Amino acid sequence: MKLRITLITFLTFITFTTAFTQTKQEQEKAKVILDEVSKKMKGYTSLKVECTYNLENSAAKINETQEGTLLLKGNKFKLTLSGREVISDGTNVWIVMKKAEEVHKKTQADFNEELGFDPAKIFTVYEEGFKYQFLKETKEGTKTIAMIDLFPIDPGKKNYSRLRMNIDKDKSQIVSSKTFGKDGNTYTLTVKTFTPNAPALDADFSVNEAEFKKQGFEIVDFTE
Repeated sequence: MKLRITLITFLTFITFTTAFTQTKQEQEKAKVILDEVSKKMKGYTSLKVECTYNLENSAAKINETQEGTLLLKGNKFKLTLSGREVISDGTNVWIVMKKAEEVHKKTQADFNEELGFDPAKIFTVYEEGFKYQFLKETKEGTKTIAMIDLFPIDPGKKNYSRLRMNIDKDKSQIVSSKTFGKDGNTYTLTVKTFTPNAPALDADFSVNEAEFKKQGFEIVDFTE
């Protein structure tokens, strides 16, 4: 009986230790890959990405895909997506809805809180506030794709449970990002073209509210 208990205790210890070692190795492997992506991203003055954006919810039978363009420069961004533009100068965010002829204005902080992260940091979001785990590597043609999951350190403050990054290891570039929402929605951004140091003027990240008013748009200001 004592021998049996001893063996069980020993095997449990071995299993736990092995699992812990594997987890630590997976974390370290993920960190090496993510650090290379971060290093490369910080070498760019700007970035332009053409992408597809997919929203899926199996329970609600939703599966929608849109084409879009994302322009990044420092803490500023401009997202164009199916007749809608989201523009940030780093302080405020304007959501331009052409069909509705409305412009919604919010502070960057409020917009980030609603979204759960800062879009200007979409390709470096993992640098703060996350634990990460290397899952696997796959081959896509000549590319080696590393799959890494990121988990918020403080999940109660996020509207999603985890992020999944697929990274081209040779180029140290994120090729897709998947967000698992707590409401059952999954959001997938897939990169089609990736243009570092693309032309980006400060004017690209500002909105002339007076000009939109002249065109008959209603300005809804949530910053007041």
